[in-house]
Amino acid sequence: MGNTYTEKAEFRGWPLFQIKYMDNNEEERTLISFGKKKAEAICDHIDEIRAFAEAKD
Repeated sequence: MGNTYTEKAEFRGWPLFQIKYMDNNEEERTLISFGKKKAEAICDHIDEIRAFAEAKD
């Protein structure tokens, strides 16, 4: 997915990190959105996530 980009947002006053993309109709779509706790968990396991994403199965 080479056409993704990131944005910071808020939900009820809490910070969010979003990964977005433009669909075929040039509409903005949110692929994933998460807060700090999930971001910390992702950072703790980034190597496993990267290996999962790069697996050839």
